[in-house]
Amino acid sequence: GWPHCYYSRGKAKADPGFPLKPQRADCTVSPDAFAFFGAHSSPLGLDYFGVDSSEPLLKSQFLVALHGASKKGLDRGYRVVRVSNNGMVEDFITGFKQDGIARGRPCDIFKLSENSFLVSDDNAGVIYYVRGK
Repeated sequence: GWPHCYYSRGKAKADPGFPLKPQRADCTVSPDAFAFFGAHSSPLGLDYFGVDSSEPLLKSQFLVALHGASKKGLDRGYRVVRVSNNGMVEDFITGFKQDGIARGRPCDIFKLSENSFLVSDDNAGVIYYVRGK
């Protein structure tokens, strides 16, 4: 569906800015979104940690780098979230924005093993190494 269809409150809706043409799919038959992020969160990178992970916080989870809104007042993104296999989203790494100041903007997740990964940050110009037990 995108850009002709978008999701709001779990329902696919037609975007009036991109009218559907006869050859385009009907929004009601667009596949459901697996997970939802707030507008302007800017999910840029992700990786999946499978059932072989011995780290319970990573096992069968996606990690997603939410780069954040360019309009910092929107207070969206600036974090790494985990997405479970049922689409539930929860904060995993936070603190990139403090007191209204963006101290970091996560860009990508790069899995090194089932228990460790890198997070790139294009605001601070660093790469973080994160590992489980």
